[in-house]
This record gives sequence, C-alpha cells and structure tokens, in this order.
Amino acid sequence: MSGPQFFETGMGRKFYEGTVPRLARAVEKVAKELETMNRYIQEAKELDEATKEDEDDLRSTTGSD
Repeated sequence: MSGPQFFETGMGRKFYEGTVPRLARAVEKVAKELETMNRYIQEAKELDEATKEDEDDLRSTTGSD
C-alpha cells in the first residue's frame, strides 16, 4: 500500500495539530482538578480527625461516654 502517511493527509494534520493538543489540554485540566479534589479530601480527613480528637477530649474532661 502506497500513498501519504497519515500525518501527511489533511485529516492527519487536523488530528495532530488540533485534536492532540485539545486532548493534552483536557488531560492537564483533569489532572489539576484531581489535585484540587485530593487536597480537599485530605483537608476534610484532617478536619474529621481533629474533630474526633476534640470530641474525645471533651468526653474525657466531662466524664461522659
């Protein structure tokens, strides 16, 4: 089979010059959103742990279980 390589065709050029960069930007955006979400999850876990510690401290000082 002879003829132009995919990247040499109009469709190939459109794919490599348009679609691939859009995909790369979308992947970067997803990665940034995941980082943000992970940060919020970590903060929520830390807050939950601190709240549980505070509740335990309150129980121990008031003598209630």
